Amino acid sequence: RAFEAMGADGAAGVKDVPQELLLAADVARRVGHPEVAAQHLRRILKAHRGDPRAPVAAFTLGRVYAQQGNSAEAADVFEQAFALQPRGALAQDALARAAFAWSATGDEARTRAAVSSYLRHFPRGHQAEALGRLKALP
Repeated sequence: RAFEAMGADGAAGVKDVPQELLLAADVARRVGHPEVAAQHLRRILKAHRGDPRAPVAAFTLGRVYAQQGNSAEAADVFEQAFALQPRGALAQDALARAAFAWSATGDEARTRAAVSSYLRHFPRGHQAEALGRLKALP
């Protein structure tokens, strides 16, 4: 019902404030409208980049893109999530997911760069071993 209340395009009545945009994105994701969720999340990153919720929006957008098979876009926004808050709660996972997403694209240079970034920032991180193996792949 919440998605229906947002209108046919999933945006009616959603105020251009991060809290409401995040909520609308969550509703859209939960009812199977990832494209609408991505629209709300991109609005946060464009208009509210300085808001403390912007890293969450970027991380969530990365997950949406990854679930849709858009690995390059996912990697890009996971890197944005890290850049927005490099010491935040999502930083380590954002860099790890960026590396795995770059790997999925087949871009070896970007994969190695992302892995190196992760290992530099989180040498004992929970994904360090797996990413170290990924970096060693041809």
